[in-house]
Amino acid sequence: MRGRRTPAHRRSPRATGGAGVLATPELPRFGASPAHRARPASPRYPNSRVLAQPPRVSLRRHRPFALIAAASAKRLQLGVNLADAAPTDRLLLAGGMCTHTVSVTSLAEVDPELLGWLRAAYEGN
Repeated sequence: MRGRRTPAHRRSPRATGGAGVLATPELPRFGASPAHRARPASPRYPNSRVLAQPPRVSLRRHRPFALIAAASAKRLQLGVNLADAAPTDRLLLAGGMCTHTVSVTSLAEVDPELLGWLRAAYEGN
């Protein structure tokens, strides 16, 4: 099969000018990690990022400090990384990537206490 050209998506970076076919200012290079697709969270927190993945949304700074996932149709599960926080009735111990979890069923549950836990996870990261 001499003379057949390799499809553009299989060409080496050297053959495509060094960056690869999919490298554009808008898109990450092929094979880039999901962290490179993260967007800035807020102008107020310039070094934090929001990364939407299919089952959850990660809030990250140097590494993830919080996760938001839909636990059911009417409940969000917020996971935070708080190394020194003692568990309470609302802030429960968790395993895995997050040290603690909080269930949120209404906007009224997003109160200063919850925001304080998010702030502590952000600053501890």
